[in-house]
Amino acid sequence: GIDGITAAQPPTAAPPAAGVTPEEAASAAKRLLSAQNADMGSNAVAFDGSTTVNGRGLLLGNPHYPWQGGRRFWQSQQTIPGELNVSGASLLGATTISIGHNADVAWSHTVATGVTLNLHQLTLDPADPTVYLVDGKRERMTKRTVSVPVKSAADVTRTQWWTRYGPVTTSMGAALPLPWTATTAYALNDPNATNLRMADTGLGFSKARGTKDVERSLHRNQGMPWVNTIAADRAGHSFFAQSQVLPRITDELAERCSTPLGRATYPASGLAVLDGSRKDCALGSDRDAVQPGIFGPGRMPVLKNLPYVENSNDSAWLTNADRPLTGYERVFGTIATPRSLRTRGAIEDVASMADKGRLRVADLQRQQFANRAPAGDLVASEVAKWCAALPGGTAVGTGGTPVDVSDACTVLRRWDRSVDSDSRGALLFDRFWR
Repeated sequence: GIDGITAAQPPTAAPPAAGVTPEEAASAAKRLLSAQNADMGSNAVAFDGSTTVNGRGLLLGNPHYPWQGGRRFWQSQQTIPGELNVSGASLLGATTISIGHNADVAWSHTVATGVTLNLHQLTLDPADPTVYLVDGKRERMTKRTVSVPVKSAADVTRTQWWTRYGPVTTSMGAALPLPWTATTAYALNDPNATNLRMADTGLGFSKARGTKDVERSLHRNQGMPWVNTIAADRAGHSFFAQSQVLPRITDELAERCSTPLGRATYPASGLAVLDGSRKDCALGSDRDAVQPGIFGPGRMPVLKNLPYVENSNDSAWLTNADRPLTGYERVFGTIATPRSLRTRGAIEDVASMADKGRLRVADLQRQQFANRAPAGDLVASEVAKWCAALPGGTAVGTGGTPVDVSDACTVLRRWDRSVDSDSRGALLFDRFWR
């Protein structure tokens, strides 16, 4: 991350910082990059007209962003008579609506699983650690000094070292150190560093007259860094796209060019570590991409006009359980892997709603606030039976002392499998589950 870039300095005579094994790096990258481990996320579902009472699409957006701080959403209305009339919510400082609707179409976003960056492992000139080799030819790093003015304090100045791939970095968080040694360094490629197209993409959504226009804005601008887009329109269309600005890491490229570190991290997390000493390991380009080194729209997971499309921060695979999405590269996310309980519960709910049909806004509101606990549906009955079978209703506590749990067993058995304010047993099960 940023700390790894600003801390990166050529090695000295002192012993280099300790690295990690490929297996440790794979585990750290998986924890770091998993959308399920993020402190924020979202749910969103779009129903097409075949499932609704009036034949129009319905959308439920449920962003899990904070209520306070710089990342909260602010209610917004933008109107230019005859040109723009859109309502929704925006992040502070954003010039366009982030999630919202106009008279014809509504859209929402969920944090996607695509890995938005990759690493290039550099082979250094043994005589100079600021020179790296590409096909045997020496290339010197560029030293950049950046100063940031600080109110009522001295300026903060940092030095960065840049390569043809991007800046040198010495870590991706504390658990994934990337030591700069006399022979090896790592450069970070982040295609979103030059992506200023997000506002144009959002403006296209605001002016859209249907899901086709939402898709056109994604194709034309290609500006969404980290989210999926889910939409529905008044004509009854539903739409899902994992349209992200991602480094063009194909599985073939990763197989051919991964370093030993990358052979561990890419399958585990989607983080590619490519051999930076070879020109043939550079990122390619898609003809429909607006920026070199990223995927074009034709390579991205998309589903259109199905009874429902749903995402809860898992990969695109089970956006609709009856039409699994496959064939995309690992950098986009996993295929045929276990889904989170949030995804499983959401798919169960929305698939049942779509089958029932004749949906209204009130049905989506009831689903949103049902407070169902999918984990409880899976195991609470068995846990209650196991609890009741304890001899004398007694369990052994963490300190080794016996604890009477007979009342707890009864509470678990009677729990209604929801987490409403009056759901007695919900807190008890939560503590057990965690």
